[in-house]
Amino acid sequence: MRIVGGAARGLKLFGPGKITGIRPTSDKLREALFNMIDAGGSSFLDLFAGTGAVGCEAASRGARRVTMVENSAKALAIIKKNSAALEGALTEMPKFEIIRHDVMKFVAGKSSQTRYDWIFCDPPYDWTRSEKLISHIVENSLLEPGGVLIWEASKRSLPETEVEPSKVKRYGDTVLLFYDFT
Repeated sequence: MRIVGGAARGLKLFGPGKITGIRPTSDKLREALFNMIDAGGSSFLDLFAGTGAVGCEAASRGARRVTMVENSAKALAIIKKNSAALEGALTEMPKFEIIRHDVMKFVAGKSSQTRYDWIFCDPPYDWTRSEKLISHIVENSLLEPGGVLIWEASKRSLPETEVEPSKVKRYGDTVLLFYDFT
């Protein structure tokens, strides 16, 4: 795994190794994602952050604020290693938050005083609480006006929600769903 673009392009990232339950977003998918969005100057929330590769990519591409939420202590240790490596590679580090918390509780308890331009969500593929998570994001106004929720899913287990994505991009077995609530 590596940073695929921006100021830290080529920086090697720590992966999960033999730790089970962590499925990093591939370099190819991150490159496709960040070729579709402009993270420069944005606020970026990475839910179910795993190794932190997506949040680190956003920072490398100029995000001014990056928040990563992950509940696994093992995954958090990897995120901290990757953010330290990133800090050494960037001349200016954005405001960077690494939060150990259950994603549902984090989103449900967040106030609209903290909003994000981009929210990236990559839950386990068999996760069944997508409708409730999206409801919390909308009800708590976590997106800036014009902000977008991006959901990574397997094409075999798309999130069950009444809200239709505004855009769907397929990459092999993986799907990126873009939700625009404005």
